[in-house]
Amino acid sequence: MRLADFFAATGGPPRPLPDMRRLPPDVRRMLIAALALAVVWWLAAVIIDQVGGITIVWNDQRATFRQLPFHLSAPYALPAFRNPPWAALAQVPFVWIPLPLSMLVQMILYFGVLALIVYRFGGGLGAVLVGLSSFFALLASVEFNVEWLASLGLLLPAALSGPFLLIKPQIALGAYLGYSPRQLVRAAVGAALVGVVSLLIWDWWPPLMLGNPEATVAQRHNMAPVALLGWYIALPIAAGLAWFAIRRRDPVLGIFAGLFVVPYIAPYSLLLAFTLLAVRRRRLAALISAVMWVIYGGALVLGLLLMP
Repeated sequence: MRLADFFAATGGPPRPLPDMRRLPPDVRRMLIAALALAVVWWLAAVIIDQVGGITIVWNDQRATFRQLPFHLSAPYALPAFRNPPWAALAQVPFVWIPLPLSMLVQMILYFGVLALIVYRFGGGLGAVLVGLSSFFALLASVEFNVEWLASLGLLLPAALSGPFLLIKPQIALGAYLGYSPRQLVRAAVGAALVGVVSLLIWDWWPPLMLGNPEATVAQRHNMAPVALLGWYIALPIAAGLAWFAIRRRDPVLGIFAGLFVVPYIAPYSLLLAFTLLAVRRRRLAALISAVMWVIYGGALVLGLLLMP
């Protein structure tokens, strides 16, 4: 079996989103499961935060994203900010909410978006349960970032998708490999317009983002295939997946192709990709999830039990 066939087991053109005013029963069940799991992992993050000593829960939110609304004119004054400047605008509504409640709201949004992405790309309740019950979901809840904003780009029309996918391009920018030429033109025009406006507002910001002194993240957290497999293995896989993504107009294959070329991706950023794997190969995703829970979940529980 070709690798592209492996990832494309249930491939096909994306489904249109359902009417949110009259949700079909299957979509309603998927959203309910996603929102319930969001609450479960939020509670887990709160407990880990209360216990303390294992990891710093919501550190990026405390140190960076909740500070952005106070630095809208110069977001790169915050050393750890590594996203396009318009990402700062999305943080404004949450700064006035206490941190735990803000995290709950954003996690509900993220998991709801993921459930709709599962539906859009041909999955069902099983894929939602496997993807959002994984260890990646716990990691995403503990080190919550802006993946939910980037993931929104997969639900929006092509013309509006670019500004969101570019917020964290390593998440799903490869989806464009599965877009039609007309969609690509619309996406490029939409992204270009936002880019021009951003330059008028924030001046020539790309060097500030790329030259950020904290933009190089510790490589011990890097889960990018190029870091794990090396370029000689990762690039041919990426090329093969990209070829079939273009031929089959399959954005999911494009997302997987993109993962094999990005130089860095954190473990908590892999929740979208893992959930899409559950859409295409649910049994394999369930097996991977079980193994991760035995290894990493066991280590986490042991760490909590050994806390003084």
